[in-house]
Parts: sequence; C-alpha cells; structure tokens
Amino acid sequence: MPYLTPHISQTVKDFTSDNELMFRLVKGFGSPLNILFPEQAIQNLKLLEQVFVEHRIRGRVFYASKTNKSEAILRRLSSVSSATVDVASSAELQAALNSGFAANRIEATGPKNDEFLRLCLLHDVIINLDDRNEYERVLRIHSLLGVSGKVRVLIRVAHPSSSTQIRRAVRFGMEHAIYTQYLKAALVMTLFSC
Repeated sequence: MPYLTPHISQTVKDFTSDNELMFRLVKGFGSPLNILFPEQAIQNLKLLEQVFVEHRIRGRVFYASKTNKSEAILRRLSSVSSATVDVASSAELQAALNSGFAANRIEATGPKNDEFLRLCLLHDVIINLDDRNEYERVLRIHSLLGVSGKVRVLIRVAHPSSSTQIRRAVRFGMEHAIYTQYLKAALVMTLFSC
C-alpha cells in the first residue's frame, strides 16, 4: 500500500518538536489536545491561490467551516479579502458573520432547512442549490420575506451524458434537463459563478 507523506510547515515542526512544551500542555489542559495555527490557514490559502494563478484557473477557495469549528481560524481568515467560507447550517452562517465575513464571501451548502434558507436570503448569501425542491423552497421563502433584489445561487448540474445509475449515486446535482428548465424560467435568480 502506498504511503502519503504529509507536508508539515516549519512552524508546526518547531512547535511539536519541543517535547517539554508538549508534556506541559497535556498536563495543563488534558488529552486529547487540539492545537490550531490560524496563520497556517492563511499560508495554505495563499498556496492554493498561487496554483490558480499558475494554471490560469478562475475561482475561489472556500474554507469549509463544517470540518473545523475554530472561531480563531474564521476570524483570521475574515481579515484576508480573498478568503471565503462555506457554511452548512444556520449556526455556521452566524459564526461566519460574527467572525467578520461579509455575506458576499459566504456560500451555503448542504441540506438546508427553512430557517437556514431565510437567514441566507436575509443576508444575501450565495446559495448552492442541490435539487428542484430547494429551488422551489428558495422562491417561496424569498416571496414570503418580501426581500428585494435577486438571489445569488450556484447550481450543481449532473453531466447530461451521465447514466441514470450514476445520477442516482450522486447525492447532489440537478439533471441537465431540469437545470435548463430553471434557466429558461429566469424568475428571481441570477447565476453567480465563482
């Protein structure tokens, strides 16, 4: 079986090589002990953005807040204008806003209940639509709220040549025919490409 060697920054190497410090921290705070390096998140973002530049890729890197609940990392990332965040719940959206992220730097993904969709619409967060039901719920809630303006959305689309079996296996993504129908409807939505 092949092994992957992790890339460990010099900061982390230096910190973890101090055995005396490690033992003191575990003795003082207990184990397991999670130590985070918010500056490392900034360095990682810059490295990923450099790959985009080198390969002439248009896009943005979204920090997935679901995988790490650290408010320190969110606050640090919010201070970098190119940093964006992906939220998957009302609590994550509130944490991102409280950490200093402007709504235009936040996208909402994952299963979305009505409360989450309401908050997204009220704050003009980019909504990643996963299926027809979500599309219709966004239209209904937008109408009920009476908010003005268009809704910024991303739409995941299954490749038109995908077999039925593949489409069933993929959790997210609208069938191409449904996606085309939505574009023709052009109700309140504007596609937002990142």
